[in-house]
Amino acid sequence: MVARDGQRDWLYSYVPIRETGWVVAVGRPVDDTFATVISFQHSLIIALIMLLVGASVFWFVMHGWVVAPISRLAQAVAMIKPDQSRKVTNHRLLVREKSRQDEIGRLVNAFSDMEEEIHTLFRKSDEQSYSRLQTLDALLFSMDEGVLLEDPAGEVVYANHRFTQFVGMSMPVISQDTFQPKHLTERMEALAEKPEAYLEALHQAESGAGPQVIEFQVHGYYNQLGQLVPSRRHIRMRLFQVQDMAGQLIGRGKIMSDVTRQNEAEQVKQNLLAIVSHELRTPLTTIKGYATSLLETDIEVDEHMQQDFLLRIVEEGDRMAELVTSLLEMSQLEAGTLKLAPSLCRLDILLTRVLENAENGQLQIQLSLPDELPVIYIDQRRIEMVLRNLLENARRYAGGEAEVAINVRYTQEPEESGICLSLEDNGPGLPAHLTEQIFESFYQVDGGRERSSSGVGLGLAICRGFVEAHGGHIWAANRGDGKAGASFHIWLPERLLHTANSPVRPFKLEEIF
Repeated sequence: MVARDGQRDWLYSYVPIRETGWVVAVGRPVDDTFATVISFQHSLIIALIMLLVGASVFWFVMHGWVVAPISRLAQAVAMIKPDQSRKVTNHRLLVREKSRQDEIGRLVNAFSDMEEEIHTLFRKSDEQSYSRLQTLDALLFSMDEGVLLEDPAGEVVYANHRFTQFVGMSMPVISQDTFQPKHLTERMEALAEKPEAYLEALHQAESGAGPQVIEFQVHGYYNQLGQLVPSRRHIRMRLFQVQDMAGQLIGRGKIMSDVTRQNEAEQVKQNLLAIVSHELRTPLTTIKGYATSLLETDIEVDEHMQQDFLLRIVEEGDRMAELVTSLLEMSQLEAGTLKLAPSLCRLDILLTRVLENAENGQLQIQLSLPDELPVIYIDQRRIEMVLRNLLENARRYAGGEAEVAINVRYTQEPEESGICLSLEDNGPGLPAHLTEQIFESFYQVDGGRERSSSGVGLGLAICRGFVEAHGGHIWAANRGDGKAGASFHIWLPERLLHTANSPVRPFKLEEIF
């Protein structure tokens, strides 16, 4: 127990002794008893205070020397961007750290080298992406097909030159924020010959309910100057979807092709066998009929009728031979293997010989020749065939009352020096958009120019081939005097003309095919 005696506290301890009634008591001052404990407590408190102070000093030093530089480095690294023009590790916050020679300095310099490599990779990636983009754009620009790319919402992402030219809209106009997809749809709808059918087919293709390839006709297209050219064209449009690597839809595309010539060529292929077989079958049927009649024993045929049958057989045989000859001549022209046999002749005599042909008896021909006409150096047989084909063409389309005016003009003008021969008929004329197409192989004009006989559509193509083989030109147009009818013009160059003082100059087939 603790008792106070005077000014000091005493700590008493006692132990009783049994059977004696005695107690052994020991007394000691309290301050002396707990001096060691109090001293240890004070020492512990002092030690704790020193530890806290040391830890604070250590944290402050570590924060300024390690933590703060690492934090600034993390901030700088977070600022690295692909288009960064200046290195973030060169920022003023890291200038002192880069000069340090310890681990922090090496770490900052390592990140600086890493940033340089990252920027190098970014630049290389940008250059490669730009190069690929330029290559892709050049490929799309050079395509004959129009290409349009849209995002899933239907906004135009890209359109190549062919597409923008066809619809008469430039890419800057299409890429404007104010441009709406309906403007493009309206332009295509205005070009289509059957807008309702086009929109219906397009809607079914976009919704997946119809085929992804649609074909339609337009009544015109825009040229490079942005002018609408009225010309009927056949357009094939193929729709497709653009998906990413995960199969997610990221856009849609349309590829538009002008298949006018392909369709015409396909139509020619489909009609060629039918036309040629018909032109061969008809004379063969006639020949077989007359020959069978001559071989019949139960029918008496007088000599006059036999002569008439044989004459018809010869005529039909000549017709077949002419068809085969035309096909062979056309194949030689297309292959560039035609060989001319030129000789000197007078054009007036050649024209007279052509006009005396019995088949031209139905034609009323007016011939106009200049007073002085030089001798011409040509392949007479081929030029005669050209003239016969043109006269037959006039008779075929102008009918029984065909009138043909042939005008020959000799000019010495520098730009058109040579012989110009024109044939004008009084038929229905030519559609303005077919004046070049009629010279294509197996092409035949229907509709306005009614035909009185059959043909395979090789006559005008052969005419152009023969004339161009002589270095000349042939073209067609409608009459310019206000009257109905077509006019065909043949121009032969001055080098084919022969005067009294000029030597004969042989020539070779022009390489025009």
